[in-house]
Amino acid sequence: VIEAKLEHTNTLRELGRYDQATELNAEVLATAEKVLGPNEDATLRALRGSAADLRALGDFREALRRDEEALYRYEQKYGSEHPGTLRAVNNLALDYGLMSDYSRARELHDLAYSGWQRQGGGAVKSSMVNALNGLARAVRLSGDYSEACDLGADAYAIGQEALGPEHNWTLRTGRDLSIALRRYGDFEQAEEL
Repeated sequence: VIEAKLEHTNTLRELGRYDQATELNAEVLATAEKVLGPNEDATLRALRGSAADLRALGDFREALRRDEEALYRYEQKYGSEHPGTLRAVNNLALDYGLMSDYSRARELHDLAYSGWQRQGGGAVKSSMVNALNGLARAVRLSGDYSEACDLGADAYAIGQEALGPEHNWTLRTGRDLSIALRRYGDFEQAEEL
């Protein structure tokens, strides 16, 4: 039931129904901690989800605190190369970006993307695209539009090939690449994309 509710909260988040996702995930997190314990996978995923809910609601500081806790717990249980740990690193990078610490966001996105690359063929492609696109965004927000275009183009190509052109992450990556292209001054290609 906990696993099913976790999937439901992820779906609600993906649909932009943040209030519902937040309410359901808070219930799931409390139940998972009580029934399964603080370091079981479902509990850790619910903790990561609670940080995502806080980001969506604009509470970036508390999201950062929860993501730091999630990363600590994942590293303690699984080590630095586990997919859950890499997702926790990526989420922490999002927090730093939202708090305008683009250099720290860049470091963490790079760390997450490098981790996914080391996974080789076993890497979750959507997570790899997400991490590389996050890196491109952090680079763009740091003001390096040329490198952001290069990284974004790579992320977009991987997304199209591995996930398909209509996948949510491919479309998000294309949107971010178009912003980088516009900032770089390539208005024609940005508009086309």
